[in-house]
Amino acid sequence: MSNEELKQILSELYILEPSLKVKEADLIILVQRMTASKPNLKFDAAFVSRLKAEIMKSPLTSQTETKININSNFNFMDKKLYFAFGSLAVASLAFLFFLKTTGVSQQTQILIADNKVGNSQSDTAAVDVLPAGAFGSLASLGTTAINANNASAGKAVAFGMGGGGGVAASAEMATFTATPADASSIAAVSPMAGVTTDMKIMPPYYGFKYVYKGEPLNLEGTSAAVYRRIKGDDAAAKNMANLISAASFSGLDFSTFSNLKAANITLMEDKDLGLVVYFDFNEGNINIYENWEKWTYPERDACANDQSCWDRYRIKISDVPADADLISMADGFLSTHNVQLDHYGSPLVDNYWRDSYEQTADKTNFYIPEYATVVYPLLIDGQAVRDQSGNYAGLRVTINLHKKAASGLNGLVPYRYESSQYDLETATDTIVKIAENGGWNGNYYFQAENVQTIELGTPEKAYVQIYRYAANRNEELLVPALIFPVINVPSGAYYYGQKYVTVPLVKEMLNDLGNQPVPMPYMIKEGGGTSGSSGASSGAIEIAPASEPVIDLVEPTPASKPVLR
Repeated sequence: MSNEELKQILSELYILEPSLKVKEADLIILVQRMTASKPNLKFDAAFVSRLKAEIMKSPLTSQTETKININSNFNFMDKKLYFAFGSLAVASLAFLFFLKTTGVSQQTQILIADNKVGNSQSDTAAVDVLPAGAFGSLASLGTTAINANNASAGKAVAFGMGGGGGVAASAEMATFTATPADASSIAAVSPMAGVTTDMKIMPPYYGFKYVYKGEPLNLEGTSAAVYRRIKGDDAAAKNMANLISAASFSGLDFSTFSNLKAANITLMEDKDLGLVVYFDFNEGNINIYENWEKWTYPERDACANDQSCWDRYRIKISDVPADADLISMADGFLSTHNVQLDHYGSPLVDNYWRDSYEQTADKTNFYIPEYATVVYPLLIDGQAVRDQSGNYAGLRVTINLHKKAASGLNGLVPYRYESSQYDLETATDTIVKIAENGGWNGNYYFQAENVQTIELGTPEKAYVQIYRYAANRNEELLVPALIFPVINVPSGAYYYGQKYVTVPLVKEMLNDLGNQPVPMPYMIKEGGGTSGSSGASSGAIEIAPASEPVIDLVEPTPASKPVLR
């Protein structure tokens, strides 16, 4: 490496991190050692990657590391910006290499790096305290809604009129069909993985009621903080746009555009088991997922229409690593990519699918997911953050069970919030009554017969993550709540409902929560019109109340066989 090349590298490092200049002697040794091991090494993206790895583990960064490793997981807009795989200095170094190859002048590169790499936010995690009630009325948040995490986790959701969030009271609450040739065998199309599809009799339909069996509640405090996450940063988005627009692209002149800002950026690893890193500047988050072209299964892909071949590659229960091993994989992934865990609790594995597995009789044909998820609960004010169903919210690391490797991450956001005080409910009987009515997600299992009791245990305090669309933006709020665990379920009752009952503590939210109409669960049936209508055409989908089993033999038509429903 020539002296001029060495000076060029050092000058760009100093532009990005001036404090490294005091370690110039160490830097020179480090760069020379890397180039000596490979004399033909060029200053390209691969060199940048290697240099980054050496800098991150070298003692010479010890003085600046404290400044970079701020309390927040990463501050999306800081000059010491932490991406999922390291510091902004490394990401920007790659950008400068890109600018060099596209013909941007040295002077332009210096101006961009010095003035445009964003110092719009402080270098520390922050919670800005606002006046009481600063987020406006929260009353509308006390309404029942289908939680997004339920849908994403593949949990069954009942149809309903006037509400949502309920789940099937029985795995067999589905479409039952029988043909004249085999009327004794009922094929069930069930939303739950692994449910036996050959049953001889129709199972009973159960209603459920919640009963509190925990310790007496102690509701201390008349008010508490509600938090709102500070999202995005226009300055950082514009700075990134300036970096890109400074390059010369054939056929396009960026100078003809004005007031540009980046909305999102996607980076891809071009290697075996490579990942995709997606930056969302508006939401201020990072998602990582598989570069699917690099996670292929040649043997399985060659199965074509051979079902027996596909079955050979299904995940078996023996293929699922122990929770400790899954957590170890997730820990290693986060450590490799310098993801800080200062504001997260101890990790745990999301084993929701195991509930269904344990209840099904036909475990051989049970579909075991090909991915496992390790959750690191977000902590705020020393308390864990949950979603509306009571499941932990925070960092979620995805483990590919076929490859036995971490393959994704979501929930990575800056730790920057605003807080405002709101009045809390202190009447224990009010809280218990709402919990026994199903809490935030309600109870859709009302019927007079076959009523089973679901016992609720002593709740724990937590913050619940909810979303509200206001002032043309999607807000993420954290509200104080009690999480009641389901501690006892009658055996054989086919309860696939929620494992927790969540009750918000903000007083104004409980007014609407306790006065909602009870939605009627509905079933989709074959062979008729909409429930309550007359003259519907044959073969149309019919919506029928599911408050009790409906057994009705439909008159056969040329277009359909008799249907048991």
